[in-house]
Amino acid sequence: PFTLGDFPYVSSELTSDAGFTPLLGEFYLKRGYYGDARDMFSLLEQQGAASPELSERLAYAHEKPGNLDQAPLYLRTAELFNPDSRWLVKRIAAVSRALLRYDDAEEYYRRALEQEPDSVPLNMQLAGVLLALEKHEEARKLYYKVNYLHPGHLDSLRGIAWCEFMLGDLDRSLDHYAAVLADAGATPTDHLNAGHAFMRRGETRPALDQYPRRVPAPPPSRPHPHPLRHLHGDPPPTLP
Repeated sequence: PFTLGDFPYVSSELTSDAGFTPLLGEFYLKRGYYGDARDMFSLLEQQGAASPELSERLAYAHEKPGNLDQAPLYLRTAELFNPDSRWLVKRIAAVSRALLRYDDAEEYYRRALEQEPDSVPLNMQLAGVLLALEKHEEARKLYYKVNYLHPGHLDSLRGIAWCEFMLGDLDRSLDHYAAVLADAGATPTDHLNAGHAFMRRGETRPALDQYPRRVPAPPPSRPHPHPLRHLHGDPPPTLP
């Protein structure tokens, strides 16, 4: 499909219509032409049509193709107008996490949890951020909370086992690794981590029983998941 950039004269005629430009931006955004959508929304911004909705769309158009650096600027601009938006709070948290800005991510995940305290995804994501910040005790509390809300939740069991290992409670760590390894979803990495816990407790034979289960990493040619696969929610509402 063509874009207006292929026809400069037609492009200038159509985009001079302030009512047509947002429609065109939405058209591009919905069809995955994020660069063209970004151009249309940037044009609106230059024309003085600034609004929280426009900032949200600009942020989204930057995020989707993985151009994260500019997204926080637009998200925080939108937040100035709408500080209680759940969508914005979650989005800023997720983008901050993807950019490894863990202090910001922690702040916004905590704000999101004030609105949705029993959300399993939010609790898990904040716990992951706390692990990155080496706040193992706080992360452990969240993993236990998730396992209470969702008994047997495999990733929360992994988190508990790892936190207990890092905090030195090897008995509890191995108890939870046993639950993880009994699950059909257990991975070679789970066996490796259980082996570390056995080795740290001085039990060489059980540790060696776990280590051979570790398999080589996938070859470099294997495609990596999108860095924003954990971002929350749908696109923001359509521009008025």
